[in-house]
Amino acid sequence: MTTQAQFSARMRSQAVVSILVIVALALNVQAQVGYTGPRTVTLKQGQLLEMKLVTRLDSRRAKIGDDVVLRLTKSLTADGATVLPADWVVHGHITDVKRAGKNCQPGSIHWELGSVTMTDGSKVEIQRIANDVALRTLAEQASKNTPKLKGKTGTSVGGILKVIVFAPLTILLLSAFILSDIRGSRYDETCPGGKGKEESIAAGSAFYAEIANGVEQVVN
Repeated sequence: MTTQAQFSARMRSQAVVSILVIVALALNVQAQVGYTGPRTVTLKQGQLLEMKLVTRLDSRRAKIGDDVVLRLTKSLTADGATVLPADWVVHGHITDVKRAGKNCQPGSIHWELGSVTMTDGSKVEIQRIANDVALRTLAEQASKNTPKLKGKTGTSVGGILKVIVFAPLTILLLSAFILSDIRGSRYDETCPGGKGKEESIAAGSAFYAEIANGVEQVVN
């Protein structure tokens, strides 16, 4: 093989090696860009958790210390990342029970939440809030997130969207007030001095809680 041919072969070999190196580097950069890795987000104080009761509660059978099991109806997010998925289990415990008694005295159940266990096993303190307060907060958040747009006729698109958003929230808010009135009275008006009614809370009932203190969490 002539010197010129050897030179050409060596140049082709070097070119192939260079191309392979460039391809390998490109793939490595692409992999690094696609992989974000764990990051730290902040759960803010007052951030809402929406939950539903898993099992029915009844003052006739409930005991102090009994476990109260709920599940998240919506995922808990922070800074655009999912911290806890929907259906995540949240536990509470019964703090006081009164059986229905004579002279129409109603039964009652009181329970509270202490903390929610995160995916890494750590615990974040949460506290129950009244349904009407939570629904009002959700309505305010929906109002803030409604786009301020104008239609061709001058009608506010944002106003139309507010009606669409507020209608179901208003219904939920009214329902919460009605249920509160029913649970608040718990007296059987037809009770002629006999035993009162036990308090019963159906499975699937909605409850709300909020983050007690701001805390950082690591998410993948």
